[in-house]
Amino acid sequence: MPRNRTRFCVLIDNSASMLFSVIESSSGALTIEVKSSEMNGGETGEDRLVRKYDKIQLHLTKSSTTLNGIHSTFEAENGSKSECMAYTDAVKTKSGLYLVQARQCPNLNRDYFKPQDTDRASTKIVPVGNYNPEIQTLHYALLVSHPERSFDASKASQIQSVSSYVFSQFRLTVIASAANNPSTDFGSSIKFLTAPAEAATKDSAKELFKRQQYGRNEAQCARDVAAAFNWNSAYQLKNIINNMRKTEFYQQAVDLFTPRLRWYRQQYDRYAQDIGQDPLLVLCALPSMHPISQ
Repeated sequence: MPRNRTRFCVLIDNSASMLFSVIESSSGALTIEVKSSEMNGGETGEDRLVRKYDKIQLHLTKSSTTLNGIHSTFEAENGSKSECMAYTDAVKTKSGLYLVQARQCPNLNRDYFKPQDTDRASTKIVPVGNYNPEIQTLHYALLVSHPERSFDASKASQIQSVSSYVFSQFRLTVIASAANNPSTDFGSSIKFLTAPAEAATKDSAKELFKRQQYGRNEAQCARDVAAAFNWNSAYQLKNIINNMRKTEFYQQAVDLFTPRLRWYRQQYDRYAQDIGQDPLLVLCALPSMHPISQ
């Protein structure tokens, strides 16, 4: 018998394409299965990792009175697997909202993203706006909070679309935006990581790790989301440049996009140096960065 699911979907020509689905356990813990076929990793086709499995679990974490654990698992078609953890006080202390993932979607107008007949049984659908992949690229951010803590868009700037669904122990909120450039077959996503404060080697980093677990207000979330969307846009620009490597337009792409990519990298490396961590592990650096594209 099909398990009860809540599916977050976007409309394309009045037809639903799935972003992710959510299964709630009897205890209230959530399992989020991301409908993903993005390629991550290297700059060439042979080096890229095609996602086979992308799951986010929101735990109740009964061992803590203030924190909830967020466990992410990623598995690629070549068998490689990675896992990461994040922690937030946003739910139990009602301190705000926490940004779990920000994603730039590939072209979602494919059969792979369409709910199958078996997917429609015992299913709730949460609509997340609509877009046209022929001329737009969809970005969305997933936030978690206490069931009573909603996102008030009137307190944030430049937020285009907000959708949410309340579960027994969590509220999930999706902020979506469509960039004015055609969708491609490539996408990217950011998982926001936090580390235990005791893992820090510097006092400044220890305080930073604690702050990263705090819930955030609407204005802070809007800045986080904008920075994450721009990070994904930068990643996409790099893919565009690499895909044009063997064409006559390659040098034009390099000249056009490299200055923006260089500026982004400088800001990112500067932040990583300040806290003494590998920049690949401090994606929470994004809120401190100025947007690189609109």
